[in-house]
Amino acid sequence: MFTGLVEEMGKVRELKTVENDGVEMTIECSLVLEGVQLGDSIAINGTCLTVIKFDTESFSVGLAPETLRKTSLGEVQFGSSVNLERSVTPSTRMGGHFVQGHVDGTGTIVSFEPENDSLWVKIKTSPELLKYIVPKGYIAVDGTSLTVVKIFWGSMWRDCFRVTEGLKQARFCQDESHETLESSCHQLLLRLQYRSL
Repeated sequence: MFTGLVEEMGKVRELKTVENDGVEMTIECSLVLEGVQLGDSIAINGTCLTVIKFDTESFSVGLAPETLRKTSLGEVQFGSSVNLERSVTPSTRMGGHFVQGHVDGTGTIVSFEPENDSLWVKIKTSPELLKYIVPKGYIAVDGTSLTVVKIFWGSMWRDCFRVTEGLKQARFCQDESHETLESSCHQLLLRLQYRSL
């Protein structure tokens, strides 16, 4: 379980293909290594992954073929920046929202619009994902907690809002390339929809 508040930006130091079409990814970082143990969960761009090895400057995780297909992690390259967050503990302050680290889909940034100390982010996504997103709800985009403000059904995008202080560590705010982003929806809405089937 995570909060959607990015703790640190890491750098991809190594990508190594392993058996069964998986990838071992090594991330260079510092803060998230404090107290790390084998088997710990760390969210990388919002995807919950398990630490399989670490040293004083980096940690490694395994990416299964399904993870590479369903997330944007299959697009990262050597030197790419990634959002990092350690899993919560009983003493963690809950400043964002509950993020499970299970990616529901991807989207693309349409625009950034600064307004005072905040930032409007417009993100295009699929209709299948959009039906689970509601105004005043929250989503995690690349592991960053955002509040949904508007839904534009005809164009399949949503406006999200976040105070810029909380976005200083967010990868997608530092890169104007409008890349693919991972998106995790409000889990209660997903569960209610599933139960009604």
